[in-house]
Amino acid sequence: MLDAPDDDGARLVYADWLQERADPRGELIILQLKKRTAPLSLDEAEREAALIEAHADAWQGRLGSITQFVEFEGGFLHGCSLREVPVWASRQPEWRTVRHLGVQRDARFLGALLESEMLSRLTSLRISDECVGPVVEHAPDGLKTLVIDGSRFDVAALFASARLANVTHVELREVRQKLVFERDTGARWKLHVSLKPSPWAHEKKYVSKALSALPPALLSELTVTPAERLSQVKKVVGAALGR
Repeated sequence: MLDAPDDDGARLVYADWLQERADPRGELIILQLKKRTAPLSLDEAEREAALIEAHADAWQGRLGSITQFVEFEGGFLHGCSLREVPVWASRQPEWRTVRHLGVQRDARFLGALLESEMLSRLTSLRISDECVGPVVEHAPDGLKTLVIDGSRFDVAALFASARLANVTHVELREVRQKLVFERDTGARWKLHVSLKPSPWAHEKKYVSKALSALPPALLSELTVTPAERLSQVKKVVGAALGR
């Protein structure tokens, strides 16, 4: 299963084998594969949640000691966030089915984890700004979506990173602002800036420092919410908005 995590036929065979041995994971596999094609009944949905609640730690192997907010899909770990990234984490086979990962602290061994063959199927990653360095240097080739909380990092280095060449969606999130980048053609990006109103006078016209650090001609398109702040954001973006 871990060598071929996209093979649903193998999952069904494995589920049958588990159920013959009264292993509850077999039931979870059946329920979650069914959910891909049709909604579960209320009883089935409650049973799915109960199985995960009762057995999630055991089904994650050693990873259960460092994960939180886990998501199972097809009976296996599909997404999670980490409380820490210990040195042994990169060697765990349970990573083979994981597509979505969140890391908010402890970046010491994050590079080794991202380089691990075990995590080669990762497609989306959410991190804090203190974890940007390892991601810029070690992101897996299959990564498509990157979400960063905070703005204390080198924005130019982020968009220049060869390891992020296949990323098509980037979000930079701050308390009252969100920058959403969608790759256009080649190295160009469409950017939407969302600005939340603030009761504090000094924040009312603040825009993210990341905007002024964008590389020249990076953007092909810019939209802003609320629209009346567009001219202000354009001034900050400057040379990044190519014509």
